[in-house]
Amino acid sequence: LLSICIPTYNRETYLRTCLESIVHQKWFDRNTIEICITDNASTDGTESMIAEYQEKYWNFSYYKNPANLWMTANLLKAMENGSWEYIWLFWSDDMMTEIALESTLEIIRKEKPSLILSDRHVFSDETLDANPTLITWKTDLIFWEPEDFIKHLGDDNKENGRMNGNFFTFISIVCVKKDLYTKNKIEFLEKYWKKYTRLNQNYFNYIMIPMFNLHHEKIVIIKSKI
Repeated sequence: LLSICIPTYNRETYLRTCLESIVHQKWFDRNTIEICITDNASTDGTESMIAEYQEKYWNFSYYKNPANLWMTANLLKAMENGSWEYIWLFWSDDMMTEIALESTLEIIRKEKPSLILSDRHVFSDETLDANPTLITWKTDLIFWEPEDFIKHLGDDNKENGRMNGNFFTFISIVCVKKDLYTKNKIEFLEKYWKKYTRLNQNYFNYIMIPMFNLHHEKIVIIKSKI
């Protein structure tokens, strides 16, 4: 049902912490979830560390680029390596909250959306940021029309908070149907990639693909911090 796609480069320690936050959740079902690691030619111990997980979990896949690609290229390759119905792009120095898989899988099964977004904590090695919650409403939000979703992002009010900065700069809060991503990627690259030469140098372009050219697609914003 769900491919968790993790691009990485020389983040062995962070990546292990990331993976531990996933595999120890009670909703981590090997028949429902696969984890796809796409390694941008790391020179640390990432490869041997992933081999440990592959011995323990059959639903781990690992691909190592023969040479270091630009960040965006590796990120897009990570999403392509996910083979199941939904792909969740997850950054290798992020952690899932304890309710992440439960909340996401429940939404997938109940709502069958094309795109899922969520709130998040901000943290570093030392501290969990006491930054105010970005999402203040008490229920999940559902949008059917992209115009309504974009309008919601543009509403400058207390219910909205800093939604644009949240949804367009934090990689790990994006989960999308694989077929929608594939369709949008083809159209996006044909229209923009050759026209704007610096697109391949900006990893924020990942968010443009799932949201590019939406037509009556169901979008769910999860109120919980994921």
